[in-house]
Amino acid sequence: MQKFTIIIGILAVCVIAVIAEVLTHDYSFIEPDYMKANVIEMDGKEYAIEDLLFSDEGVADFTIISEADLMDAGLYDYSLQRVSYDGKLFEFVDLSEFENLSVTVLKFVDNSLNIPTIVGAVYRLDFEDEALSGEMYRVIKERVEVRDGFTINETDAYGDASLFINDDLRIGTAFLLVKSGGKVYAFTYPKVRHENIRKLIEKLHG
Repeated sequence: MQKFTIIIGILAVCVIAVIAEVLTHDYSFIEPDYMKANVIEMDGKEYAIEDLLFSDEGVADFTIISEADLMDAGLYDYSLQRVSYDGKLFEFVDLSEFENLSVTVLKFVDNSLNIPTIVGAVYRLDFEDEALSGEMYRVIKERVEVRDGFTINETDAYGDASLFINDDLRIGTAFLLVKSGGKVYAFTYPKVRHENIRKLIEKLHG
């Protein structure tokens, strides 16, 4: 009987100790990463989904066009590859001083070749209003105009304003700049695909 009383006493002490531990420490549930449904990771950083449409971090809505849009435009062998913006447009127009510029870049990949090859790209620059997008359109145009080996052909065939850039060294490649509302689009692609890209542009502008 005495031995049973001792065991009961030990159990009581253990229960009291456990209760005290729970009351004096925070054992709240820590949400694992896979349950953070409102967060997405891109380029090694986490962003709230609601912040992706416009962000001072330079992250924009990355749904410019979809694989289905490529199919509708007849680009059956093309796919899309999202890449980080490196501060340059068309790889030769330097915009790196605009640190908070919101830019999305998608590369066109031609899968019909022996090795899938990047053959073009689409850039979208997002602004808060049309005045800012118009100013950036002007800046890009002027920076191309002062470069040797480049000429500009203003057509205004797309959006609010548009122009083609001709590169003397890449005569088979088209460079198209389009201002539409608070956005500036820049396309580079093989000239033989112009009709397909035209359909993509029409889709972007409804």
